[in-house]
Amino acid sequence: MKDNPSEFIEKYLEGTLEIEAFKASLDVLESKSNPLRFSFFSLGIRELVNHIVDRLAPNEKVVQCSWWDNKNGTRTTSRRTERMQYAIRGGLSDEFVSDDLEVDLELITNRTQQAVDELSNYVHYTESTFNVDHTTGNKLVADTLSAVHRFFETIEELKGTVSEALEESLSKAISSATIEDVLVDIDILSTHYFVEGSDVHEIIVRSIDHEHIDVQVIGSVDIEHQYGSDGDYARGDGVKFEDSYPFVINLQLDVEEPLEVNIETDDIIVDTDRFYDKSEEEEDDRVDHDMEEEEDDRVDRDMEQEEDDWADRDMEEDDREDPDPDPDPDPDPDPDPDPDPDQYF
Repeated sequence: MKDNPSEFIEKYLEGTLEIEAFKASLDVLESKSNPLRFSFFSLGIRELVNHIVDRLAPNEKVVQCSWWDNKNGTRTTSRRTERMQYAIRGGLSDEFVSDDLEVDLELITNRTQQAVDELSNYVHYTESTFNVDHTTGNKLVADTLSAVHRFFETIEELKGTVSEALEESLSKAISSATIEDVLVDIDILSTHYFVEGSDVHEIIVRSIDHEHIDVQVIGSVDIEHQYGSDGDYARGDGVKFEDSYPFVINLQLDVEEPLEVNIETDDIIVDTDRFYDKSEEEEDDRVDHDMEEEEDDRVDRDMEQEEDDWADRDMEEDDREDPDPDPDPDPDPDPDPDPDPDQYF
């Protein structure tokens, strides 16, 4: 076995009572001098299994299933094999399981009976469990835990078979269901929107009881957003763009009509975080772009200033290397003017 029987059984335990009961059933084996230790172990395991089965398949729910036979009112209590079947398929009818899901009901019946019979061989007090030797007792413990392991493994495996078949059938019904109501989470994002399509990625059957099937649908919806009226868009003043959003749909289906799927707007939870994240990202990009432009302008100004400074320095150096010549000397003085002839008279 891939799993240790004890570890596998622990996966099925819920609540303090079941955990402590299993621990006590194992602890009693440490009383080496007690000839009843293996008997007490078997008794503890039997009561633990009964408690878990009651939790997985309460009698009051089993007897309300359409497939349960009360023998014309002579029965009021379900057998362990019937409780196993309830844990496997809930209230799904024989016809639906065999015809629609194409799951072999006879296989389920035979395997549940085999698991119950095997378990019964180990969890009842008999002479085979009283004052046995160490080797025999250890084998009894190992066989008992293995039988319990197979008992729950059978439930888990067959329940998985039914759930997978149901999920496949539901996929067709859910994919064909149309979303006609207003998606409030989408409606608030733009002036108008149009649902262009949707995809179902995963369908999970969470539980099946005597009345309902709880199903979770995970998918995405493709939306065309429009800002402004059609007239605005025609004039070039409006905007259209497409986006896709993940959604989750939680459905509660009638166990009598499990493929009758009707999706209401309140069932749909659309995750629009990416819309706001994208808006914030675009705003951040715009701010970054503005900062980059401002930085580029600053760099350009610095470069221009630096070029001007270099030009000024070059001119100063040129002035130092080739200074202006001395100014021209004064021209020769004018020759004496003609003597005034009158000065001689």
